[in-house]
Amino acid sequence: ELNRLLLVSQGVASSLEMKDSVKPVLDAILSTGANSVRVVISPSILPDTPIELPSRFSLGPARDAYAHLDDQILALAQNEEKLVLPNLSRSREIELDPSLSQPLALLAVALRHENRYYGVVWAGFEQPRMFSDSDVRFVTTLAGQAALAVANAHLFLNVEASRRQLEAILNSTPDPVLVTDHRNRLLLANRAATQALDMPEGHGSGQSTEKTIRLKPLLALLQGTSSETQSAEIILPDKRTYLATASSVVVEGHNVGRVCIMRDVTYFKELDNMKS
Repeated sequence: ELNRLLLVSQGVASSLEMKDSVKPVLDAILSTGANSVRVVISPSILPDTPIELPSRFSLGPARDAYAHLDDQILALAQNEEKLVLPNLSRSREIELDPSLSQPLALLAVALRHENRYYGVVWAGFEQPRMFSDSDVRFVTTLAGQAALAVANAHLFLNVEASRRQLEAILNSTPDPVLVTDHRNRLLLANRAATQALDMPEGHGSGQSTEKTIRLKPLLALLQGTSSETQSAEIILPDKRTYLATASSVVVEGHNVGRVCIMRDVTYFKELDNMKS
């Protein structure tokens, strides 16, 4: 069991992908003799995104045969820390559909981290089983590791969902937008910026601005250290003129980067020249 717990803790720490980080937990519980082990995530913790995210993970010969019990067990585990049912046919806590496959014993533990309910991990057994205190402790310890994995993955999913939403918003903006960090590395260039500056999409992300931005006036704006907003006219090789405005991004009094927005003013420059 100690070896199993060591492998599980290493597996949980090795990935922020939920399916990868919970797999060692499922493997360890399956080794106790279960024929189905499932982790069911509460819908309330999944980020609000149009992309459907996986919320159920399973292992074992009957991994899908008992899936119809997920919702009942998820609801019960939210109020009860553990469900220990040595003989499911005699239990009144779970409603059984006789037309579907059923486990004959069940052990479920709530996934909680920092007082938040993330879901449940549960094991189904094909024969009635008297669970010892050691069995329950082992699965409870593994559930703690699973809760940590799910909590970390939940944070990652929220950050990733916010990043994708911001990226989608910026890519729908017709004005070029460039974002750098405090080390003058290019963090983000929206689609309009890559087109205007003739950069392959995604090129240069994470690299120094000196390696990715060829226009010296624009480079000077991005590398500026003034806390005040600065502007400059940028003339591109195709003779279009942009008014670039850059300002520092300050978080808790610290400069964490700069954001530059470029507006195409070619039309207004042409009008100005015609008046002259």
